[in-house]
Amino acid sequence: MSTRTGGVSTRAVGALVERRAIVSDLAERVSERRDRESAPSLAGCAN
Repeated sequence: MSTRTGGVSTRAVGALVERRAIVSDLAERVSERRDRESAPSLAGCAN
C-alpha cells in the first residue's frame, strides 16, 4: 500500500509541477503580449 500511495503522490506532484510550468509560461506570453500592445497604444494616446 505504501508503495502505491507513494507512486500516486509522486505522479500527482509531477503533474502539478508540469501544470505550474505551463501556467507560468502562458502567463509570461500573455504579459509580453500586453506589453507589446500597450506600448504602441500609450504612445498613440500621448501623441
